[in-house]
Amino acid sequence: MLQRPLQSVGRRAISLERCTRVQRAWNSSAAISPKFSEPEWATREEPVAEYATERGYIEISVGQDLGGYTVLRKLGWGTGSTVWLAQRKSDWVYAALKATKGIEQDPTDSPRRQELAFLQRTRTQPPSHPGHARISHLYDAFAHPHSRAGHQCLATEPLSQHLALLAEHRCRDRPASCATSCARCSRRSIFGTESATSCTRT
Repeated sequence: MLQRPLQSVGRRAISLERCTRVQRAWNSSAAISPKFSEPEWATREEPVAEYATERGYIEISVGQDLGGYTVLRKLGWGTGSTVWLAQRKSDWVYAALKATKGIEQDPTDSPRRQELAFLQRTRTQPPSHPGHARISHLYDAFAHPHSRAGHQCLATEPLSQHLALLAEHRCRDRPASCATSCARCSRRSIFGTESATSCTRT
């Protein structure tokens, strides 16, 4: 009795007929859905098109020197800025370097213009307040050297990851540990918020 030919795949042997069925199913699914899903980085990074506008994001690269800081890696982005891990060349202190979009045409009461004034005010507050250590303090502020639209660079103390990343990477298999971490972060945030609001009232 003749046996059907077998095709070896690793340690398993499957029939040629089964291989043909799998190939046929793959071809039909590819014909139905010819486009692959959008890569993950495309949904997690800032819109590249906004670099082309004068008031959009400004280009920054790893290894670049800005205002006495060396850019080491990217930390994240927001609707109004990108944030980079940098190191101050004078004393090797790490900083979060925030490069804002162009604010030259923003009104004086815009949040991006008020941010610098707020950080400058918190820097002058006494460290005796319980929440003083819970907020990020300003190191330096300077204009981007190649900007024609008022791009600002704010160097502040680097903080830990935000709660969304904490939940994504640390809470999958350890919900109890995640709840403790979130509670600790919330407590620190309350102290920091109280410290920030108290210095704006005075």
